[in-house]
Amino acid sequence: MNMKKRIFIITGYARSGKDTFCNILANYARVFHVSIVDLAKRHARAMGWNGKKTEKSRRFISDIKIAIDAFNDGSFQEVARTVELFMRESTHDILCIDMRETKDICRAVKEWHAEVIQIERKGVQQIISNVADAQAISYIGEKVIIPNHGTIEEFQETVKKFAETLD
Repeated sequence: MNMKKRIFIITGYARSGKDTFCNILANYARVFHVSIVDLAKRHARAMGWNGKKTEKSRRFISDIKIAIDAFNDGSFQEVARTVELFMRESTHDILCIDMRETKDICRAVKEWHAEVIQIERKGVQQIISNVADAQAISYIGEKVIIPNHGTIEEFQETVKKFAETLD
């Protein structure tokens, strides 16, 4: 596929299929996938987090991100450096960035002309124990809704149809 570079903000509740969406999309385009909490996760690991996602660890990572952002806007700035490299040097077609907080999403849309993709899955409960998860689908601007309500095969077909719309 020969396309212009695109930046997608991937949002949705935990366990809705955001990572799976990006992995499937990589079958149709060259995708690079990052998260705005990657920096916070590195700090959490340095402080003993074992990499498992629990309510407690999700809150821990969210709190670390809040501290980093209050100190020097570090989470967004790290992603901004990735966006710059993606646009200037990367051979990837698509940059997928996991984000959940409305302020970050609005900023990414404005600064990078990012497009928002919200993954929806029936039966997935919203996590409200931390700021990021509580805002997972609160962005009210323009977005593409990708349903993930059936089998993995059905989701693969949905992502394939989405990929076919990209130029």
